[in-house]
Amino acid sequence: MTIQEIKKMLKGSGKKHIIIGVCILLFGSMFIFGAIFGIDKAATNRINNAVIVMGSIFALVGFFMMARSIKIRVSVNNESHPLIKAINNYDSEALIWAHALVFKMNANVTELTNWNLLLYFKDGARSHVEIKNEAAYTKLRAYLSDTFPNAELDYNETIKAKMKEDYGIK
Repeated sequence: MTIQEIKKMLKGSGKKHIIIGVCILLFGSMFIFGAIFGIDKAATNRINNAVIVMGSIFALVGFFMMARSIKIRVSVNNESHPLIKAINNYDSEALIWAHALVFKMNANVTELTNWNLLLYFKDGARSHVEIKNEAAYTKLRAYLSDTFPNAELDYNETIKAKMKEDYGIK
């Protein structure tokens, strides 16, 4: 696995969140503008105020989701992302814990598995990588195992307790 492939994975997980954030922001904005410009003529002042508050909440969630994802993409581009920095600096001690978070959803027609990797670094930084499939997850995990030999790459109650005790990770 190359540094470019890792950058692509990190950017890919942020791209989806930017798109979702834009949709949530637009949805909230529609509520706000609809209430301000009186699209519903029968709505009372109280209802309009409630709609503005609700729309503002949606818009803020969408904005913060976009901002966080853009921040991650920028950090990958300028190589200040903790994982990219550790790899570039050959700091094999930077990553202390990485574990999978897998969501499986079953519907009548399809089955979807969402692969995620949560990364915890010695300096307190954290990162989340959304991975397309199990093969890519296995490849990234093997790379992390080789690059960061002292990092914990599993999750269980013993490791969780050790990380909380040693590093304050909850």
